[in-house]
Amino acid sequence: METRFQLPTRRQTLLVACLLSATPGCPQDSSAKRSRNRAPSQTAASKASAPPSRGQAPCDRARLAQLTLAKGTQLLAGVRLPSSEVQADLMATPAMYEGQTLRIEGPIRGICPGAGCWVPLEGPQGKRINLKVDDGVVDFRKYAKVGQYAVGEGVFSMCGHHGAQVQISGAMIGPTTCSD
Repeated sequence: METRFQLPTRRQTLLVACLLSATPGCPQDSSAKRSRNRAPSQTAASKASAPPSRGQAPCDRARLAQLTLAKGTQLLAGVRLPSSEVQADLMATPAMYEGQTLRIEGPIRGICPGAGCWVPLEGPQGKRINLKVDDGVVDFRKYAKVGQYAVGEGVFSMCGHHGAQVQISGAMIGPTTCSD
């Protein structure tokens, strides 16, 4: 008698990872571990993309969102949804939002060092969700700096490749940086 073994699908693997993870709803992002193992030149390059400490304004989120939508750099289709979800609300009940098109905003707190394919946006309570594009579609490193305010919209997934993410259909990157 022959026994057949079938490998799990990517979706099944992600589901198991989500269930076993210490972070509610998502596998833990191992980028912190990876950054310790980077070559010094890569670490220096990521520090170079940090905003200067002088000239930063505190984050008045309402004003920065208006400025970003009015004078920011448009990526892909831009932003059409009238209001943003709060990252803390999304992370408190992620299953409610899974697969929905929504808008998030906040200061950029990092940029993917590999392909420039994601940026984490920080909400008012400190929760972060990534704006994500497929590799090669947009390189955020060309358009954004850490600290700039961004608004993006797309489909929410609690278990994206880099954690909770919004696979964007469009975004706006603000012209100024801020600090909280």
